[in-house]
Amino acid sequence: MIALLPSPKENLIALKISGTLTKADYDRIKPTLETRIRQFGKIKLYAEIEHLGLPTLPAIWEDLKMDIKHYNDFSHVAIIGEPEWLAAITKLVSPLVPAEIRVFKSEERNDALNWLVG
Repeated sequence: MIALLPSPKENLIALKISGTLTKADYDRIKPTLETRIRQFGKIKLYAEIEHLGLPTLPAIWEDLKMDIKHYNDFSHVAIIGEPEWLAAITKLVSPLVPAEIRVFKSEERNDALNWLVG
């Protein structure tokens, strides 16, 4: 599931990501994401990740298409989540992505938002 969360700024998309991701999840957030990119150029992303399961194959394909299309559209990404594999993957891909990416623990949610807003 991907749910939009309230955001303190319009150029910041806040998401809660959990469970098994489907193509329908991406279809729900895509209009908001693309509208904000048209409005602001580069945007910031706040993603709370918890209890993440394996995505469906159509979700993987949709994610890949969005990643390619919006490769240069994010300036900052804050990932909030506990699993160590999440931090390891983020560190691995960070040099390949133009956005500045940071991983925060669940109790550091406010720090993540302050970093994105500040």
